Amino acid sequence: MDLFAHYAVGMFLSKIFNTPWAIFFACILDFDHVLFFIYNKIKKREPIGVPRIKYFVYSKRTWLHSLWGLIILLVLFSYHFSPTLIIVSVGSHLILDALDRSGIGIFPYLTKKKIAGPFPVAYSWSEPSKSNAKQQSYISIATTLVFLALFFFF
Repeated sequence: MDLFAHYAVGMFLSKIFNTPWAIFFACILDFDHVLFFIYNKIKKREPIGVPRIKYFVYSKRTWLHSLWGLIILLVLFSYHFSPTLIIVSVGSHLILDALDRSGIGIFPYLTKKKIAGPFPVAYSWSEPSKSNAKQQSYISIATTLVFLALFFFF
């Protein structure tokens, strides 16, 4: 899912937990896209023919998009924030990202097992079909609208 969907889920969770930090935890895993972009920029490994903005926003998911990311965030932040807030917010991010074909790793480097759903990946240059991008956009927009509605009417 894209950042808008994660943000909308975070807004809904912020209402449930009564703290805006739910938005932070629902979106923080996507920071790995920035790290991946910077790393590949330093190593001069940019894909040919992919617009720079698309490459930046939709870089591949790293090992942080796994249970490792959840554990690391729990260790770093559970002293200051409710572990339940962190688990639910970060878990929602992982669940949404597990819905597309790219999926998420469970414990990368320990096992190659992944959880991947049936939906196309709109941002992957390995799936260049415009219909895939359109289908994923509809799914992301619907998810965003549902959680925005829950935020405003819950």
